[in-house]
Amino acid sequence: RGHHDPHQNNGEGLKEGRELKEAELSAEGQHKPTLSWLTAFMDQLSDDIVSQRHSSVGSRMYSAHSHRHAGTPSRHQPASTRQRRALISEKRLLRLLALTYNQLKPLPNVVHIRFRDPTRLVVVGDLHGQIEDLLLILRKHGLPSHDKWFIFNGDLVDRGTNACEICVIIFSLKLLFPSYVFINRGNHETMSISQVYGFREEIGYKYGTKVFLRFNSVFCAMPLVHVVNGKAMIVHGGLCYEPGVTLASINRLNRFHANWIKPSVITDLLWSDPGDEQFQGAADSDRGSGCIFGSDIVQEFLSNNRPLNLVIRSHQMKDEGFERHFGGSVLTIFSASNYCGTCHNDGAVMEMTPDNQYQVYRYYVGSTPLGHSKFSDRYCLLANSVAAKLIHRIAENRLQLLDYYEKEARLRQAMIRERDHRKGKEEREKEKEQ
Repeated sequence: RGHHDPHQNNGEGLKEGRELKEAELSAEGQHKPTLSWLTAFMDQLSDDIVSQRHSSVGSRMYSAHSHRHAGTPSRHQPASTRQRRALISEKRLLRLLALTYNQLKPLPNVVHIRFRDPTRLVVVGDLHGQIEDLLLILRKHGLPSHDKWFIFNGDLVDRGTNACEICVIIFSLKLLFPSYVFINRGNHETMSISQVYGFREEIGYKYGTKVFLRFNSVFCAMPLVHVVNGKAMIVHGGLCYEPGVTLASINRLNRFHANWIKPSVITDLLWSDPGDEQFQGAADSDRGSGCIFGSDIVQEFLSNNRPLNLVIRSHQMKDEGFERHFGGSVLTIFSASNYCGTCHNDGAVMEMTPDNQYQVYRYYVGSTPLGHSKFSDRYCLLANSVAAKLIHRIAENRLQLLDYYEKEARLRQAMIRERDHRKGKEEREKEKEQ
């Protein structure tokens, strides 16, 4: 491996810099999404999914080159099977992206999360545009709250047809619950990848190039690593080929590039994979970016970054949605079930306790009914109860209200007659004077 400056990029810098500035400016004076709007948006998505299931029209995936995954979809899927409908206006989407960019921009590369019992942290792995998986996760585990935090560990986009809507939901949750929702950048949240593996095509159908560029501005602002209670590191890909990497050195990197010259520490964080149990050292990856790392690399990294004792990552499809590596010092979580509609794998999320204990929840969307309950009924109970009480009070006092408004109407009519009479009298007096 040759040495490359991870602060360099590959020519996207000028265009990207303009996009970042525009995003920041366009957020001025804008309002955050509301919970009632978001739940209605998710309900609409759920209704669309049910309709598609009944009609058997549509596909879960956009075209993409093969990326060394068994069962990866063909590039030449017919356009007629792809979902093209945009559920949010371009103006509102650009406003949401601007607000999200401003929310993420001040964060460091390495974000520290600290929580205590009874709070649990839900770790969500790759979703890859598969909206049914995200909606199922939120139905099963609930929306973020004081007792339920979420981290989305990258690869929100590409492959599936609803990466845009996944971003809308997750970005809205980040704006609504900034202390309870966290987002890591994945290798697909880069321009060079997302313009090939489906996301640019999806956004092109639904909006246009401007929106695609603005999304990549937000991707640049996503942190690279989260550390949970000082002991568990959550990163999309894995560890680095270069020895001696520390959390402090990661924090000094410049993440605000749409792409990087590879190899670099950042590309390793986004692209690397653990080897098998006997693997030692680090070697170049067949992916073309990142490395394959062994148990000795893990132990060296943990030793150099005490008190870390666990690495949680995503990035790889697993048949059961989850896998332990190197005696449990590295965990993989992958949340896109039946990946690309062809892999027949389970998806999984994990709930962590403050002391790094965890429970894994597996699911398979195709065999799981969405149910009839609506997010808006579940999470907008206050608004619903206020409306119900108001309707009840109006019905209870309807006769008194009718009397009141009838009196008000008679009084208003009398005032109008008096005004007209006075005006007519003034006009007649003027005519006599003339």
